[in-house]
Amino acid sequence: MTIALLALGSIELGRVWGKIQDFALDPVRNTGYYFFPCLASISSKFTQLALDIPVRHLMSDEVKKQIITKIQDLGKSALLPRKFNIYTCLNQPSMSYGGFLSITRPIVVIPYELLISYGRPFYEEARAGDNLLDDNHRFTNKESLFLIAHELCHLKSSDAAFKTAAKILLIAAVAFMFASPFGWAVNAAIITGSFLISLCADRHYESTMDFSSVSTFNEANDDIHLSFEAAISALDKIKNQNLAKLKEGKFYQRIFITKKGNDLLDLKHPFITSRIAALADHLKHLKEVRLKDVRNTVPIPVQS
Repeated sequence: MTIALLALGSIELGRVWGKIQDFALDPVRNTGYYFFPCLASISSKFTQLALDIPVRHLMSDEVKKQIITKIQDLGKSALLPRKFNIYTCLNQPSMSYGGFLSITRPIVVIPYELLISYGRPFYEEARAGDNLLDDNHRFTNKESLFLIAHELCHLKSSDAAFKTAAKILLIAAVAFMFASPFGWAVNAAIITGSFLISLCADRHYESTMDFSSVSTFNEANDDIHLSFEAAISALDKIKNQNLAKLKEGKFYQRIFITKKGNDLLDLKHPFITSRIAALADHLKHLKEVRLKDVRNTVPIPVQS
């Protein structure tokens, strides 16, 4: 029993250590990936989706063509300043690399599970037997479009460059500590301030991405209420995925997953519940404004 507990604990400690390593290596790695996004695709062995590259082991040529067209059209709705390459992967989250300053073409990586659900591409509407609404690991057509738009908006904002600069500032502050003539209190204040700047940069850009993604989705579908509802539904499924991990009963997961479904080790994003609440509040406001407009346009009967 003791050995099993130690083994499980070591798994989660490995995850924590991985987060620390990622935070330390991110500035160097992300700088290279930002200016040369192709390096990310090579090092991670992503599968490119292009018209002249066959991927028949994943999907037919016709399905691939439709997927590429749909994502490129979504990129036009996002007003991306340049062309981008599309990749897919297995059992990894959505990612994007590069921006308007990249030397090679930016890339967006969409998980295969997001592109194909129940054997059908995401652009097709769900059927009665798909059970997409209740399956927290499969997304509907509209939820998938929101999540894809989210990554495209990262390319548009080129936020990776600013977030990487904030992390480089933190590493510079740590290096300065060893050569600083000031006392430990001043050094600690500099490092703490740099860490907070880096953390806030990540969370600020991620918090704005949700609304940018909704705006992009709305440009493609011309229904702002539907766009917000799809975003809330997609994020709610991600929250439920965290809650499912919590219910598995493994003690090391309970430490980092809260009862509300927030992952404490996800330092790059605001809490998932906060993101859902922000979108829900905005949707509520839009509905109230629409209701007032409807009331104001109802003709008042004229009494004779």
